[in-house]
Amino acid sequence: MDRLWIQNLGGNFFHVHPHAVGEISSSRRRPEESQGFIPATVIDRPAKSAAELSSTFKEFATLDDVYAAAASDFSNTIVLASSSDESCSSFINVMAQDTSSPSCYSTETALAPGPYFLYGAKIHQAWKLYEDYLDSFMITTTPDDPLQPHKEDQYGADSNMLTSFQVLALGRSVD
Repeated sequence: MDRLWIQNLGGNFFHVHPHAVGEISSSRRRPEESQGFIPATVIDRPAKSAAELSSTFKEFATLDDVYAAAASDFSNTIVLASSSDESCSSFINVMAQDTSSPSCYSTETALAPGPYFLYGAKIHQAWKLYEDYLDSFMITTTPDDPLQPHKEDQYGADSNMLTSFQVLALGRSVD
């Protein structure tokens, strides 16, 4: 792994895996790389109402510690997985009745629901960093390729990449 991206959202630190797991569909306006990392929530089906979307967010906040750590940031941008741009347009129309409608993008990639980061049109996994106060972990590892997690990168005592020993945790809600 050639780089370690760390983002701070409300005092919580997140590792952004450098290997993209998906991409925003090309026909809609895409975020620009100049906007930096944009926290986003992937959902696997468009909400039919603002109340349904709120319920989905509450479920994530209960089941997913990565999402819960910065829920207000992750909920501002939605990515509809395995969807077309038309699904996103319908979603925007339904949410138009709510004054705090999130931004919406679609991807044709099947992704697990939960928190991610967008960088330009690329979708990256969000991993929460936890302080290791008891020095229980000597080496922090992440998969080189999150789509094929057989080989790992290690960040440990000889690495200057993390300022203190921290534990990475990938957040995903469980159905």
